[in-house]
Amino acid sequence: MKFRKILTGILTICLVNLSFISVVQLNAQTVDNAVNRSASIVSDDNINMQTAKSPMKEFVIKNRKDFSKFMKTPEYWGSDFNIKLNVNINMIVKKFEPINEFRGNFDGCGHTIKNVLLRCFVKNNYGKISRVNFEKSVFLDSKCGFVENNYGIITECKAKGNIKGYCIKRHFDLVFGFVIDRREDKDNMGGFVINNSGTITNCKAEGNVNGNSYVGGFV
Repeated sequence: MKFRKILTGILTICLVNLSFISVVQLNAQTVDNAVNRSASIVSDDNINMQTAKSPMKEFVIKNRKDFSKFMKTPEYWGSDFNIKLNVNINMIVKKFEPINEFRGNFDGCGHTIKNVLLRCFVKNNYGKISRVNFEKSVFLDSKCGFVENNYGIITECKAKGNIKGYCIKRHFDLVFGFVIDRREDKDNMGGFVINNSGTITNCKAEGNVNGNSYVGGFV
């Protein structure tokens, strides 16, 4: 009887030890899996951080040709582009269509663009435009000196030139066959911006603004 009790005790101890070893091994595997998952998460975060910190594409305007290319290339107006103006530019009375929608970053670095024929620089700004000056860059058919609708940021910029609140349109008379010049007044004028839903800081507009109604010297 004593031998059976001793044997039973030994077997019980062995089973307990085996169970303990299994539990320890299972816990160890659980810890390893948790560490692996954590390592995977950290790795993914690193990848995401690297992606988030990936540098923006850059386009540098160094001359009139570069400025013309910028004004005619919608790719440069996207949120992944950083535009820098490195020199003062005299476009010698060159006409361009305004940028329809700008979402990137335009840094004029304090430089000036002169004698470019633009109704405005940008129609709809969702990005950031800073430290650029436009002088004598508006013409008869203009409604603002810089941006029509601002939803982004404009800072340390200047527009210098007269904003005419009317334009002269020629109409061909089908009956008598001659041309009639008609003055058409305009509404919604702004020396700098027409409609502002964003932020404008440290900016300036110089010149006369002439319009019919809803006319602002600045906005």
